[in-house]
Amino acid sequence: MRFSRPTPTRTAWRRATVSAISALLSLTLVTASHAAAPTLSFTDTEIQMTAAQAGKIVYFGIAREFYDDGVTITPYSGIGEAKAGESFVVTPRRGVAASALWAGIDLASGAVAISYPDGGTPNLTIGGNPKSGLQKLEVETSYVYLLLVRPGVGAWISRAGDGSPSDDDGLVDGKLGALLSGMAPVGTSPAVPLTIAANDVVLGINPNTFDVFAAGVTE
Repeated sequence: MRFSRPTPTRTAWRRATVSAISALLSLTLVTASHAAAPTLSFTDTEIQMTAAQAGKIVYFGIAREFYDDGVTITPYSGIGEAKAGESFVVTPRRGVAASALWAGIDLASGAVAISYPDGGTPNLTIGGNPKSGLQKLEVETSYVYLLLVRPGVGAWISRAGDGSPSDDDGLVDGKLGALLSGMAPVGTSPAVPLTIAANDVVLGINPNTFDVFAAGVTE
């Protein structure tokens, strides 16, 4: 989705309940099985992550934050924990930016919810095909923040640009190959795995356009 959305009017709590991201994305993230995804709610200052089942939730957000000298793209990631039906809160440094995209992933099942702060859901417009056994995440975009979640284990994050040192072939060709070895653990996650595995969940967000890649690894 190209970011051409008007700045939303935000009042009180807005609720964005998305089961495995949406009907479209639930077909893509087949590894999420029938588990319920977390619920994301927003105020002007915080994001509330409500657990569908007791356990840990990985949160991942990309925000455009406005400062006196311009706009900064800020990534957020971490792992919180809550009982079923209860929540934990994520508080961005500059409040909840209207130009942002947030995701919550149940760490036990890999079920995903993703939303704009106004409750809208994104379209999948970045191509890619992560497969088990590969040592890199391949996506078709120029710039991306990537999140890898291995249900029951942990989560890892990285940033990659087409043709940059973070792109395995170094070529400006519209495709990124981000090596897993360049990913950093989220929260208390262990060291990044050497290869992609079946049931992994991959999310990618282009921070310039808010185009999205999301997939569950099935083979």
